[in-house]
Amino acid sequence: YTVKAFELLPEKLALFNDYRELLQLGPAERVSNAAFIESIKPFLTFYRQLPAYAQRTRNLPAVTRRLRESIATAKDPEAAFFEKFPGALGFNLPELQRDAATRERYVITLQEHITRLRQAYPALLVRLDEFISSQVVGKTVDFGQYKRRLQDRFIGLE
Repeated sequence: YTVKAFELLPEKLALFNDYRELLQLGPAERVSNAAFIESIKPFLTFYRQLPAYAQRTRNLPAVTRRLRESIATAKDPEAAFFEKFPGALGFNLPELQRDAATRERYVITLQEHITRLRQAYPALLVRLDEFISSQVVGKTVDFGQYKRRLQDRFIGLE
């Protein structure tokens, strides 16, 4: 990653520190290349650790898919933090710079959509479990019961 040498305006610094707080990193007085890289790395690691289903599914709200794409394609941490991530969630830098309440709403929205990404695969498993239980077995039963029923039903298959 290449980060330009620059000084962040106080309004951008406040947003950058909101990211760092979300990531449980200490606030930055000044922003260096190392601070940007340290702050973007958890987002990239999060994306890489998502199951393949969560990285590709379209069974997510459009805004969550946009955030996932902006994380997956992040090349410049500054652009990611101040343009791509907010834009994916329907925010823009001028409104985030305006006040702390908007930044707080943004951080909450970011957390909600990261949670949706994190829960995409477990939610798929729940849907599959519910489908097998209700549609194949015929009623909602726990895994142990429908496993036995499926084994009994298909015992003759080679």
